[in-house]
Amino acid sequence: MCGIALLVAGLSKEEPRRRKDFNELLDQIKENLWRRGPDCNWWDVIQKGEHYLLFANSLLQLQGYEDRSPYLRDADTGSILLWNGEVYSGLHHTVAENDGVVLFQTLISCRNSEDIVSTFSRIRGPWSVIYYDGVTNVVWFGRDFMGRKSLLFQQSENHGLVITSTASKRDSEAEFIEVPPGLYSLDVDTLLQWCHEPGWFPEKIPWADQTITRLSEYHRTKSYFSGKVNDKNDLIDALLAILKNAVHQRCARLVHNSDQNMMTSVHEPSKFMILFSGGVDSTLLAAVMHATVPQEEPIELFSVCFAQGGSPDRIGAMDAYKELKTIYPDREWRLIAVDKTYDELNTLRDHLLDILYPSDTVMDFNIGGGLWLASQGKGSWVECSTLDPNVSDFEVIDSNYVSSARVVFLGHGADELFGGYGRHRTKFREAGWDGLSDELRLDVRRLWQRNFGRDDRIISDHGKESRIPFVDEHVIEFALDAHLQDLVDLNLPIGVGDKIILRRCLNRLGLERTSKRHKRALQFGSRLAKAANAACFGSTQMANKRKAGEKKIEPILRNQNNL
Repeated sequence: MCGIALLVAGLSKEEPRRRKDFNELLDQIKENLWRRGPDCNWWDVIQKGEHYLLFANSLLQLQGYEDRSPYLRDADTGSILLWNGEVYSGLHHTVAENDGVVLFQTLISCRNSEDIVSTFSRIRGPWSVIYYDGVTNVVWFGRDFMGRKSLLFQQSENHGLVITSTASKRDSEAEFIEVPPGLYSLDVDTLLQWCHEPGWFPEKIPWADQTITRLSEYHRTKSYFSGKVNDKNDLIDALLAILKNAVHQRCARLVHNSDQNMMTSVHEPSKFMILFSGGVDSTLLAAVMHATVPQEEPIELFSVCFAQGGSPDRIGAMDAYKELKTIYPDREWRLIAVDKTYDELNTLRDHLLDILYPSDTVMDFNIGGGLWLASQGKGSWVECSTLDPNVSDFEVIDSNYVSSARVVFLGHGADELFGGYGRHRTKFREAGWDGLSDELRLDVRRLWQRNFGRDDRIISDHGKESRIPFVDEHVIEFALDAHLQDLVDLNLPIGVGDKIILRRCLNRLGLERTSKRHKRALQFGSRLAKAANAACFGSTQMANKRKAGEKKIEPILRNQNNL
């Protein structure tokens, strides 16, 4: 995982002053950028014709046995690659090799633009990229078809063009936008003339891979169940196998290059942490991970709570933890309780607003704040003395637990693919299977804008990387190819028909109690939204009347004399 940035500006008559402007702008970005890649960082400025190009890159190395610099530049062509991603397939590289190095070698051997488009189109895995082709003087940039890694874009008269993983609202003279999923190219010789056009953005280049095109469109040819009932056992087996492969790919190439300052001599270090609510998605991920990683490796389950340990998610996490220990007794499961208050979150507001930007609503702040605190990797390791679900017997065995994991697994995408939200049930009542299919398509296709960029910026702020198996290409393809009623049946009650395929997977694995758990979003299940609504609006009822979730957070905090 990396932080990447490119700044392009025209030469001025006062060239030293222009260089100074570049350095000042880099200083504005690099503080956030460097935290994304704590292993090493680099920046450089080159002059091409009438333009300055400033490249910046920070590195969190998780792949390859040899240490590498974030600086990937070809001496012969002058080409430069800034890569933030993981290649799970599509390039020929071994476990010992770093995927960014292999990708760069592939790109500089491309004969034309069609080869470059083909190279990015066949990559399977999450990525964002900035690639400068020194031969053609063209900048390529973009995000994978789902937009799973953050990438922002700004154009302005003073700063020219800025493309970056993360920015800062307080230092922005013009608004940044999320780069839509896709691949884009810019001719350096002519691009600055467009910076004077408000709202200008380059045209997306079509993918050269039919599968990726189909998945990006996410159009279901049959939006309702009809015909012979599919064999449910076959479907469950197929999905479990696909999920297992998705988790395996996200674990197998990991080099455990933990920060020694984050390790403890008391506990065996862990490579992986799961943000854990005890719900259907996170518990299924934990069970599948158990089947994937070596038996001797501990798996951390981080549970965040804003209700003194009494939130629905904490109660669910404790119960699911007991169930996991019952089914898989030979695994060391670590339940880490992260107990916070809204006041503690509020002390982080300036920093969180910076990292969240351009995501800026009340909902963004609540979700982002909860994720930031949970993924920080600090809390209390709690353990139970009995596996009886009716007995509450958890005790703290380490109140200052610090995780060494640099990879954070999330259950994102499961609700959008398999019908887990309450609005899906509303749409089904209003418009039947066709309406539900349309709603799911809308949700899947806007994940990049509503979730992925924001949450990538939040978790990467700790020098960690998020990994999201439910939006693996093969999982998405499975969901798109299946009859909708095999995935979700909203004729059935809440906690039964929503995400019914995932509930059946849990039942198959013996996790029956968890399979019946109701969906609660992080901000509600942790009770963060309740605490925030009380602080900002007086009560949840008042917040709901004002439709607080979509309102801009900064004016609300300012009105509370918090800014």
